[in-house]
Amino acid sequence: MLDSELRAAGFTLPAQSLPSKPTVPTPEPASDIVPASPSPTSATPDSTVVSAASVTTPPAPELAATIGEGRTALRDGIIAERRGEEITVHFDTPLSRTRRPEKFEGILRSTLPQIFGAGVDSALVAMPTGALVPAHGLTTDLPTQGLYVPLLGGSTLRIWPGTRPGEDGPLVVRYRVLIVS
Repeated sequence: MLDSELRAAGFTLPAQSLPSKPTVPTPEPASDIVPASPSPTSATPDSTVVSAASVTTPPAPELAATIGEGRTALRDGIIAERRGEEITVHFDTPLSRTRRPEKFEGILRSTLPQIFGAGVDSALVAMPTGALVPAHGLTTDLPTQGLYVPLLGGSTLRIWPGTRPGEDGPLVVRYRVLIVS
């Protein structure tokens, strides 16, 4: 960490000076003069000296699901099912199932923060609408290839949409998500 960063954080760093010759104190004659109090520029006590090596930045917290093992109701009939590190979100309801990328992206943007918390919410807000799910391949390529959502701190979410047959072709009714680094 640089000295300027330490000062910005409110730490006081002592001024560094070149070593000088040691001096031998000379006795002063006794007088009625009371010594002045130390000036504000006097050296700080050793207990308040902060070196760059003594300041550490805590590691970024690992991303983890905020829901427990088993099934968790999210909203509007959407269910998240966690088994270990793998989470499957089921949304086979008339209002949620889809074959449209923008609707699937809306489901991801609303459910992922409920599963993983504020860190994922911040990452999704930073991504422009329409950038999360490609315009083509939702029901054909993405179920096998998946998509990646990079997060702050280096983690990435890997998401695979799941389909079932519908009257006019496959419908996306669930997605599976894993945290990858």
